[in-house]
Parts: sequence; C-alpha cells; structure tokens
Amino acid sequence: VTGLTVAPASASVKVGATTTLTFTVKPDGASDKAISVHSTDPQTATVTLNGLVATVKGVKQGSVSIVGMTADGNFVAVAAVTVSAAG
Repeated sequence: VTGLTVAPASASVKVGATTTLTFTVKPDGASDKAISVHSTDPQTATVTLNGLVATVKGVKQGSVSIVGMTADGNFVAVAAVTVSAAG
C-alpha cells in the first residue's frame, strides 16, 4: 500500500441524515485494501464502513473529522464533516 485518499475531503450533513465518503487505497492493485474508520466525536457524528465507503450520520450540530487508516497504520486520510440542524 502506498497511500490512502478520501473524497470528498469535506462534507455537510444534517442531524438525522447521512452522507457518504469514499476512501481509495493506492495502488489499485494493492493486496490489502482493508481500512478502519472512526469519528473524532461520535456524539456529533457516527460512521460505519462498508468496504471502502463510509456512511456518516449526523447526531448533533458541530464539526468532526472522519479518519480512515490503512490496516498497517501507515496511511491516514481525513475528511472534515459539518453537521447542521435538521429541517
């Protein structure tokens, strides 16, 4: 593995809604494309992972970082997510 990126690098989501972030492991032929993700503040937004697509759910207004890391821990990609009021 030579790198990890995320798109979009910043996103907005309303409380109670979801948005997706797509992680890309480089190179395309990498044997271990497993990653882990976490939210820097699960009280503001939670994140679940399906393959390389992270689904972020807004919990309360605020800003969080969604951090993806390769299985070996050598590469990290961060997306900034802003959670706004529903409605």
